[in-house]
Amino acid sequence: MARASPQIAALLALPDESRAIGPFMLVRQLGSGGFAPVWLAKEMYGGTELRTAAVKLFAFEHDGNSEHRNRVIDEARALCRVEHPNIVRFYSMPTDSARGVMGLAMEHVDGAALNSSINQRGKLSVAETLAVGVSVASALAAIHRSGLVHRDVKPANVIEQAGTFKLIDFGIASAERTTERAAPRKRVVLIDDIPLEVAHSNVSMLGSGVTVGGSSDPFQSLTGTMGYIDPERVAAPGQTATPAGDLYGLGAMLFECVTGTLPAVAGARLEGASGLKGDVLDGRQRAPSLGAVQRDLPGGLVRVVDSLLEPKATDRPRSAENVARELERVRGELSGRQRKLPAEEIGPFRGFLRFEESDRDVFFG
Repeated sequence: MARASPQIAALLALPDESRAIGPFMLVRQLGSGGFAPVWLAKEMYGGTELRTAAVKLFAFEHDGNSEHRNRVIDEARALCRVEHPNIVRFYSMPTDSARGVMGLAMEHVDGAALNSSINQRGKLSVAETLAVGVSVASALAAIHRSGLVHRDVKPANVIEQAGTFKLIDFGIASAERTTERAAPRKRVVLIDDIPLEVAHSNVSMLGSGVTVGGSSDPFQSLTGTMGYIDPERVAAPGQTATPAGDLYGLGAMLFECVTGTLPAVAGARLEGASGLKGDVLDGRQRAPSLGAVQRDLPGGLVRVVDSLLEPKATDRPRSAENVARELERVRGELSGRQRKLPAEEIGPFRGFLRFEESDRDVFFG
């Protein structure tokens, strides 16, 4: 696990009654922490608690270098434009200038993480997997329209609350054009601050905190979780995160939902090995087809997941919105509904008429 900066550590070392940033009293840590730990907080005004929140903490320097601070501000500005029922809501950006700490205060989703459900049950049903896929793909569509990429799409970052799946824990990144770079033959990866050489061969299971090249900068490191990171960034860590990378993470997550294992793990098992198959991680070998690992799955679901796991970004679906539409179509087919044209008196254009639940199988959006 990456250690928190001295600024954040000093804030968290304060007594409970003084451990706050802005109006947010920090109660307890959520998750495993790292460069930007997330804390459950109470938003207080005049001694009155207004609501609970999840506050993600960042440190910045006082030496005039405001690069990190500006990137967090850019992220907050972008999140203000992302409104979607399957995305955590952004509240505010509290700052403690004296201590050099700022935070992103967001909606606290009190529910079960998807990875916990998979761990407990082994895998999810097809219906549940489709519900997850439609929800997360719809959320990613809204994120990408706002010029952001998530960078860490995985079951641990999807929370189920009262039957609704919400995407949490954004990486700080904007969608930019990928720069072509040659893939290094060997690189150093820091797992829990322990250097590990990863060459072009099968590698053992890696943890979630991945930093490439020994960098301690969370903005320059390979942000994400190995097994869900798109092959382009694994092969050449300097490349910029893109929406297509989020789609690969979605594919890996749906593959895991319905099989109980990651594509790179399945690739190793098919050859009698264990851990993550390096050739799949960096895109030199395609992940095994979902249909080859799990039999009797709907053909539509297999086609969507396989397309999301294409090693080349240009071979994946063009947008998250298209993925959501395709998964919705599969779900409709499984429920026995047939996609029919609307009645002649209604036609394909609704004008000012409302879209009702009964229109769901014909109209999507």
